[in-house]
Amino acid sequence: HVAYYAKKWKFLYAFLIRKVTANAVEHARENGYETVVCGHTHYVDERVIDGVRFLNTGSWTEDPLCYVEVDDEIVALKRFHAPRPSVAG
Repeated sequence: HVAYYAKKWKFLYAFLIRKVTANAVEHARENGYETVVCGHTHYVDERVIDGVRFLNTGSWTEDPLCYVEVDDEIVALKRFHAPRPSVAG
């Protein structure tokens, strides 16, 4: 699994995360968006960069599992932990 190997080279992994974040924020800013949502980086993140709210759900294969809740009043990054299968003894 690619993320597992990428995380072994922390400098490369950090570079890739910064690149995804910068590109997403730049695209949002250029198009007048207040918020941008990304995922699949295996790195959960939520912050405001250059006036753009950046949300990254990380990955569905690692805790914490995250999703974005959107309704008329909020856009929120929500975290939950999947139940672990029980081990029969």
